[in-house]
Amino acid sequence: MSATAAPSMLGNWEREARMAELYARLATAARDPSTRRQLERMAADERRHAEAWAGYLKNCGIAVPAKRSDAGAGALALLARVIGVGPVMSMAGLAEGRILRTYLGQMTDLDDDAAKMILRELIPEESAHAREQSPEGAEESWHRGGIESIRNVIYGVNDGLTATL
Repeated sequence: MSATAAPSMLGNWEREARMAELYARLATAARDPSTRRQLERMAADERRHAEAWAGYLKNCGIAVPAKRSDAGAGALALLARVIGVGPVMSMAGLAEGRILRTYLGQMTDLDDDAAKMILRELIPEESAHAREQSPEGAEESWHRGGIESIRNVIYGVNDGLTATL
């Protein structure tokens, strides 16, 4: 791995670990058992993604920092308890879209076969998370309705907390 790629790969690990924590916290806030199970599955997927990047970094001789609790995920879980999981899941879909775009860019920019192998495995799952659908193919309830302004506020709060911390 080149020295310029190391921060990107560490960023991949950080984003996946952050999303795993967010989904796990949202699962505890979800009232609907089906939504809770879906969020728990997504949290497990994201933990596996973070572990893949941690293993890659370790093989490259780069230490992965200890994972700290994400204040943004905590704040969003609290907000989900107040206004419901739906609006927060809309924001999470946007974050998954950003991760997906990052991964697609890395597929063309990287010359590292090991990283590309991980990306090939994770891209389909990240794409599914970005537009998570029920088994029947109908969108989940969190994608319906006029929640655009709430989503933008939540997303801004999360970005602000993350940047500040």
